[in-house]
Amino acid sequence: CVTVIRGKISSADPEDEVMWLARPKDPPKLLCLCVVASSLSVGCSRRHKDAVALNNQGVEAMRREDGTSAEAHFAHAVRLDPDYAEAHYHLGLVHYYHLDEPEQALKDFETANQLAPKDVEVLFQLGRYHTREGNPARGCLLLDQALSLDWNHVRSWYYKGEAFRDLARPRD
Repeated sequence: CVTVIRGKISSADPEDEVMWLARPKDPPKLLCLCVVASSLSVGCSRRHKDAVALNNQGVEAMRREDGTSAEAHFAHAVRLDPDYAEAHYHLGLVHYYHLDEPEQALKDFETANQLAPKDVEVLFQLGRYHTREGNPARGCLLLDQALSLDWNHVRSWYYKGEAFRDLARPRD
């Protein structure tokens, strides 16, 4: 199944403003719409389709800066489809950036990473989390993994620099 991520995150951090605009792994929009339309009619379970709809509703709630509603949508999506990595990822975003629940966010991001270990955005969020929460060595390792998948992931480079600064390694 193919899912569509719509919208963008709203927060005080200006780097977050582009998080939702495009995912590097997304196909061109026209192709994406065709694939989504065909996957919705064939091959997806009803529970997964409902989880995708709830996930999109959660993204819309985040755009309105309604963290409580977003959390409810993402949590419901996870209950419907526990293997839906995008819902875990978004649940982590809402816990970390909107509800100030960093420990829960880490659990959500780690679950998303287990389900989608090559997702650059998940690796980036884990690396960013560890860098911000005082474990820059772990953050640097995760950001390196993200960069190994997408060398041009600018936000990973930025936070890798932050991690190096925290490790007092500015020349790396």
